[in-house]
Amino acid sequence: MTENIQKIKLLVVDDSLSIRKLVYKTLEGEADIEIIGEAKDGKEAVIKARTLMPDVILMDIIMPNLDGLQATKYIMQTAPSAIILHSASKEAEVQYKIWDAISAGALDTINKETSQTNLNKWKHQLKMTIRAAARMKKFSTARERSETKEPSAFRKKNRKYNLLAFGVSTGGPAIISKILKSFPKKCSVPILLVIHMSSTGTDMFPEWLAKKSGLDVQFAQNGMNIFDHKGNVLLAPHNQHIEVDNQIIRLFQSKPVNFCMPSIDVLFFSLAENVYVKPVAVLLSGMGNDGAKGLKHIHDNGGYTICQDESTSAVFGMPKAAIESQAANIVLADYKITEHILSITGL
Repeated sequence: MTENIQKIKLLVVDDSLSIRKLVYKTLEGEADIEIIGEAKDGKEAVIKARTLMPDVILMDIIMPNLDGLQATKYIMQTAPSAIILHSASKEAEVQYKIWDAISAGALDTINKETSQTNLNKWKHQLKMTIRAAARMKKFSTARERSETKEPSAFRKKNRKYNLLAFGVSTGGPAIISKILKSFPKKCSVPILLVIHMSSTGTDMFPEWLAKKSGLDVQFAQNGMNIFDHKGNVLLAPHNQHIEVDNQIIRLFQSKPVNFCMPSIDVLFFSLAENVYVKPVAVLLSGMGNDGAKGLKHIHDNGGYTICQDESTSAVFGMPKAAIESQAANIVLADYKITEHILSITGL
């Protein structure tokens, strides 16, 4: 007897017929994904999102009648779905639209150009991202269900932490912008960030995040002294690992770790035994387990560790793996993380 599979209902939105056909061809053999409709522009996408109620929407950003940004805003107001943006544009204006759409509720991005340059990689990312998006939680606005157990000693401001490190994957841009926007503009420690995301729009991401957070955000550069950049957010560049050697940032390329480059584990392991840093490390939403082992190593070496809770994670994979290995000092909803960091560091 065949086991019933709960299929992911997918709406494909693109003004290019050839792209829509390619998506169909790529997914036609996937038993757990069903394309329930297509739309050739954002206006049609809004209508079909309401009538078809898809689990996931794969949507181009530049389309006639209504672009992907405006369509995202309407859809999230009227028929919320997990939206994946699909774009190849490198124009700054388009890249801003991508990040603004993520702020409006879109979950992730896929680089459409990869379908031409590396078809197998694009197919793998398409399937993986659709499945991850389908697991996205419908976030509750109720401020509850967060685990807040921790020793009372950690609530005191008598520990001197001198570096913050964040790792995030699926749903990352929206989550990290939400957390950082509440930080003081003159933060007294450097902030390191590893985020897994498509190369689409990556060049503009620091500028977008700076605008959203009010902090100085830039790509980390090889040879930087981290303590020359207190208050700055230093972002791991796309397709490079980042680690801290003594006080110096080292960027390098090697094999992916946990299928990721940059890898959160690479950064976290470099911080764990570094005598110059006393980190607060935060592991946020993401698929897989990147960052879990590194967070555990930081925890066991005296750093302070935080995991995002399930109720506010787009995908609970990475935090769950860390929590199960007892790597977290505390588990918090995303909206509680900034306040807690400030309370234990006195920043």
